[in-house]
Amino acid sequence: MMDEGPSLSYEEIVHHIVSDTPVPNVVEVPDVTLSESMMTVSEMAPRPKPWEVAIEDQKMLKTKGRPSRWGDPI
Repeated sequence: MMDEGPSLSYEEIVHHIVSDTPVPNVVEVPDVTLSESMMTVSEMAPRPKPWEVAIEDQKMLKTKGRPSRWGDPI
């Protein structure tokens, strides 16, 4: 847990930002870039978009010859 210092008012925060001074109780986080050797390849297929699901439903309708309903087995 972080140490909580005194609360700053809006005007005090604006003053720190405008005068380009560090704001108290703000942790500086360094920019980190991972090397390409640490990257992994995604193995999951992306979720279909709603219109892609509708296209698949239309294809199933053509093959079954009847409208699909919620709860119908696939």
